[in-house]
Amino acid sequence: MDKLKGDFLCVDLRELAGDDLEEEVSHICITATPEEHSLINKVLGDFVSDPLSYDLIDMCPEEDMMETAEVCGRLREELYG
Repeated sequence: MDKLKGDFLCVDLRELAGDDLEEEVSHICITATPEEHSLINKVLGDFVSDPLSYDLIDMCPEEDMMETAEVCGRLREELYG
């Protein structure tokens, strides 16, 4: 991952998803102020720590929520260390 570049963060999704990702473009960048980055970090942390407390549980199985939380945790770690 390229981490913070000015006001934006970049991450290579292949680092998170592995070689299963078949997209030509695998990098995403998040443009945000330092305050917004802080909020994104906090919200991802909250979701990772208790994914089943979100109303999304009505739309997908518990197992999927836990897998999503794992991916969000890896993304948070890549973005914010």
